[in-house]
Amino acid sequence: MPGQRSDLLLLPIIERSYPVPGHFGAGPTSIGSVRVLRISITDRCNYRCVYCMPQDGVTWLPKPEILTFEEIERVVKAAIQIHGIRRFKLTGGEPTVRNGLVELVGLLKRIDGVQDLSLTTNGQRLAELAGPLRAAGLDRVTVSIDSLDPARFQRITRTGDLAAVLAGLDRAQDAGFDSIKINCVTMRGINDDELVDFGRLTVDRKVTVRFIEYMPLGEAAIGPAGGQGFALRTGVEAKPSTCDGQSRGDNALISETETRGIIERELGPLTPVNRPSEAGVGPANVWRLSRGRPLGPPRWGEGQRSLPRVHDGWPRPPSAARKPV
Repeated sequence: MPGQRSDLLLLPIIERSYPVPGHFGAGPTSIGSVRVLRISITDRCNYRCVYCMPQDGVTWLPKPEILTFEEIERVVKAAIQIHGIRRFKLTGGEPTVRNGLVELVGLLKRIDGVQDLSLTTNGQRLAELAGPLRAAGLDRVTVSIDSLDPARFQRITRTGDLAAVLAGLDRAQDAGFDSIKINCVTMRGINDDELVDFGRLTVDRKVTVRFIEYMPLGEAAIGPAGGQGFALRTGVEAKPSTCDGQSRGDNALISETETRGIIERELGPLTPVNRPSEAGVGPANVWRLSRGRPLGPPRWGEGQRSLPRVHDGWPRPPSAARKPV
């Protein structure tokens, strides 16, 4: 009835207004096809990764446009009660910079019907938060790491500290997380010489490594939009780049076949893993070293959809595009 607010929210799928490359899968055509709902709890981040954000940062969304904990709770309840979704992933920005994250995790885990609640993080604050998050009920954690070389890691993230992230992995394991995943964005000429090292992580640590296709966002690409490229790996010549969100340059993609070949030459054969046995792998093909945990390269972008921000029971209008500060 007019003037009344429902406690439940319908969660529409935003229709694409841009063409989809032919090699991408069609993905779900309705919210009824969604099995895991990703919820961005902040747009802020404590990194300035070269493929994600200009060095000077961006203008953050005004606080009134960020979902409150109460709104997030209502979205989760609606997803469960109306759409049958049972698995949820908290993302950002960087979710660990949101004040009250531990309390939010506890709030969501108390909702009847939440079967799995996970978090994607850059790991910078994981050492201090792993224990409290596990105690609050967080089920799984995924950590983004694009290099295992401290200097290169700092150049890619601009502000990150690899030692702090690795300490966070240790604390997460100590806290009882037994399904830790590492996301690595593979970038030719940047970190493609570390694929074997990431493979070894599945032997040395109780982690699953996922290799993700490099997809620069707008002007925040390895080669700046101005056309003057640069290299982050010693001995690799900097080349002019016209990469943007649609064009990543020639020979940018490191294929699954190439990735597997590099790893197998050093660490031995990879054997396929039954995908349903690995929660949260998305559209990835999963492989395992003879002595390691699973690893595999997702076909990134396949089956992805977004939800509008929700306020007072109604979708909020999309904000104007953010601009560099």
